Amino acid sequence: MKHFAHIAVLALLAAAAPGHAAQGRPEAKDRKADSDVSAPAAGGDRLVPSEVSGDDCAADARIGVAPDEAMRRLHVRLCEAQVQPAYRARCGESARELVSIPFVTDHCGSLDEPVEVALGGRSYRLRRTGAQPAAGAPRLAGTFAGEGLRMQVKPGRVIQERVEDGEPIGIEQEVTVTLRLDGTTRTLRAVYSDGP
Repeated sequence: MKHFAHIAVLALLAAAAPGHAAQGRPEAKDRKADSDVSAPAAGGDRLVPSEVSGDDCAADARIGVAPDEAMRRLHVRLCEAQVQPAYRARCGESARELVSIPFVTDHCGSLDEPVEVALGGRSYRLRRTGAQPAAGAPRLAGTFAGEGLRMQVKPGRVIQERVEDGEPIGIEQEVTVTLRLDGTTRTLRAVYSDGP
């Protein structure tokens, strides 16, 4: 009987807060980097950028977008699903302070390795399907696909180029990102950056 009561409590927890049910399983930490960081996104959140997993690499290429209200709400929901109750109030504060949500990164990978794209709290691994970027274009320019998601990144105006000892070490550049998933398309104006 005690076993059935335990299962019932776990089922209620999973239905009420799916992110909390996964925290008790040891393998949840291992899956976190490769899949959803919390409950699956609602239908409307599937193409809403969310924060990509962090990286210590100073030269990784990344794309960030200025958050709109839907992105801020998603940030709060994902944050609340991952932190202890005592810290949940801070999730709303951090969402209000966001100026950019980095949702695409190459984690310092080569042009042949997959990039990570975070949408709706889920991470997708995409591989380049088109040609390598042209000379002078951002590393993440081009077409990528994987796990049902297709992404096209078109370069725009250079915002800032960082130079050290006469050598370029990083750039910030406007990009247009078009995302396609299950027949739905979303286009975002974003900022590509790389280097320190």
